[in-house]
Amino acid sequence: NPAASSYAEAAQTLRRAGCEVMAHISGPLDAQALSDVDVLVLPHCSTDEWEATTGEGVPVYADAEITAIESFVRSGGGLVVLAETEQAKYANNLTDITRRFGIDVVTCTAQDPVHRFNDVSTWLLLEPSTARGTDVFAGVSGACAYRSGVLDVCDDAYVFARTHDTASPASAPVIAGVDAGAGRVLVVADSDFAGDDSIDDLDHRRLWRRLVTWAGAKRE
Repeated sequence: NPAASSYAEAAQTLRRAGCEVMAHISGPLDAQALSDVDVLVLPHCSTDEWEATTGEGVPVYADAEITAIESFVRSGGGLVVLAETEQAKYANNLTDITRRFGIDVVTCTAQDPVHRFNDVSTWLLLEPSTARGTDVFAGVSGACAYRSGVLDVCDDAYVFARTHDTASPASAPVIAGVDAGAGRVLVVADSDFAGDDSIDDLDHRRLWRRLVTWAGAKRE
């Protein structure tokens, strides 16, 4: 579904909030490419066997790119990673990046027969939480994850949203962040909530702004 894989509306949402948004479409993600960037967003990517998400590219970041991304974050940059359900099957290496910061994406498809959106058990209504005094859901009326995985997080992670206790897996992190050096990393186990065909569901547009804003807040 082209609308599900497009983030044009997500980009416009950030532009209307005063951000400059650019797409990196060629060349490596190295220190030069990241030199004027405050927040780097890495969307879900896949081999053509499962989904056409990368055009003529490949969904694998080189070791040098991963090292550059880690250096960017620890020097004060923000990183947002949009992962997916059944994460391992897509042949990308986004988890090689998130694991450097203490967050892993669990390969599964979470389901909830009770707290569900539009009566679809794999469209999970999220349970927000205040993480260490930080509430990115303040003013957000509701959000869901569409065919989502879950996250395995380090002890000092900010868990911003979980599955409900009626879900399988129950009470598992879906949106979480970590402080890393002078920067921050935010991982969502679903990539569709900010896609063009879903960003106006519930309060996803507001949540998207808040997540990117949190990731972009440099630490002293």
